[in-house]
Amino acid sequence: MITLEQAASFVTHLSTLRLCLIEANQAGDEEHDQKKLDEQKEQAQEMRRRNLRGWRLAACKQVRKHHGMEECLRILDAIPLNVHSGDESAHVGGTNKYQVLHQRWRNPSLRLFFKFLDWLHLAHRFGGTHRAGRGAFPRWRVRSQKVDPADAPPGLPKNFYCPSYLASLDEGDLKLLKVQPPVELAIPAEIFRLAARYRRVTSRKDGKKIIAPNDPILPPQGQDFYPLATTI
Repeated sequence: MITLEQAASFVTHLSTLRLCLIEANQAGDEEHDQKKLDEQKEQAQEMRRRNLRGWRLAACKQVRKHHGMEECLRILDAIPLNVHSGDESAHVGGTNKYQVLHQRWRNPSLRLFFKFLDWLHLAHRFGGTHRAGRGAFPRWRVRSQKVDPADAPPGLPKNFYCPSYLASLDEGDLKLLKVQPPVELAIPAEIFRLAARYRRVTSRKDGKKIIAPNDPILPPQGQDFYPLATTI
């Protein structure tokens, strides 16, 4: 015969098992929800990166007839998506900002080339006016100290890789990277001056921030190519 004490102990044991089961189910649900959120986050990051690449390619195609830009377009079209830096969304000061992830393997000089293309895209969006055309506007991206953990893509021109990164690799890793001969991305000064006028624009409402064509802050006239572009 079961005593009252044994019965009470058994009921307590069942209650404990029930609580453990509930907690296990909740943990499983939370893990599933977190995994789903992580997947959605990765998909959103991938889409922003693809949009960024598409805008840059479109901007380059707009000026492909200018000397040097056809070669830039060819190179830009050939490089993989992950050469374009990714970003993470962050809520800062009451607004959403997108923090650019640092790619430790990438040559810092590439940043100027990509910024040039971003400015050039904005120039086409505003079309010489102070009002941007319709359509999705590029996200305002800010620099950050966050690091992109992804490995360097193989097969890029040597000057697309950071020299210190290449120096850190052993012979085997360097061989696997399949580094290609360096290339020159020469940006016509006229086109760079046009694009640089939009360097202060961060939203479609920033038409008044467009720099005047004769502003001394712009690169000097009279040059064939913008010199910093040749350091890439």
